[in-house]
Amino acid sequence: MSSLEAPTLSNKILDGLQNQKILGLVKETLAEDLQTFHTPDANTLANLTLSRLLDAGESYPLAAQTLALEVYPNWKGIDVRKLYHQYNWDVERKGSADNATPHIQGKSLLDIGGGPGTFSLEVLKIRPELQISIADIHDWRKEEAKSNPSISYQPLSIGGKLPVKDKSFDSGSLLYVLHHVETDHEEFLKECARCLTSTLILFEDVMVNSEQALPKRGFRSVRDLEEKFLKLSLSEQNEFIAVVDYICNHIASRELSMPVPGKYYEFTELKEKLQRQFPKAEVQAHFHGIYDTKCYPNPEAMYVVNFNKEVKK
Repeated sequence: MSSLEAPTLSNKILDGLQNQKILGLVKETLAEDLQTFHTPDANTLANLTLSRLLDAGESYPLAAQTLALEVYPNWKGIDVRKLYHQYNWDVERKGSADNATPHIQGKSLLDIGGGPGTFSLEVLKIRPELQISIADIHDWRKEEAKSNPSISYQPLSIGGKLPVKDKSFDSGSLLYVLHHVETDHEEFLKECARCLTSTLILFEDVMVNSEQALPKRGFRSVRDLEEKFLKLSLSEQNEFIAVVDYICNHIASRELSMPVPGKYYEFTELKEKLQRQFPKAEVQAHFHGIYDTKCYPNPEAMYVVNFNKEVKK
């Protein structure tokens, strides 16, 4: 299998890696990310990351692996990969918990793709009576989550059947998981819904036009990166998000094996998809803006599928 055919390198990632306009914005974004948690010589590391990828020709996975295993863990005496991973999870999941918890129904939650359990731990601070099970491909819960009696673990095989009985949980959550699923999204969502009685909550990076973004931004100052992102076409936004996600998951943090198939939705497109798939359920879409919970400028949205509240015809 050539690197171009590797499952983690979608056409959108490849297109973005060959697009100088996208790469310039990615480099600027990565440098700002690294500066956020005080990485020494952040601009130098961002430049090195992009130059290594560009010099790799078509061997992107090999270049990414070298950066992830040799450069980032030993940058100026600091394990940047660990810091990036921790920062990304903490910022993402803490912000997401505040937004999601009011929509969690019942007394149990299936946190699908919940990883170290940061989101689950934050939810329990707000809803301490909940019983939560994290479903993921590995049990890599942090010690705080493993020792918490309210948090259990379920093995997850993406694309396969969840080892959970029908309607075993009241609510379920998918935090930035759907775009990592390489199999059919409808089948995956159907399998997630099978396990629930009340609510499925999804967070996703989405493509968005400037008119959709403006109401959320209000009168606060707008970062340069945000303005530059909104000037991209939807196709260019897709390329940008795919490349940033690839760097985040395969170089700067998390696992080298994390699939990044590059399938992202436009904000209203995903809502309409959920409405078609669950026609009897109420589907809410909440645009959370840009930079609300993550450091790089991806527009983020939360979708709430309420199976107990039928849509009015």
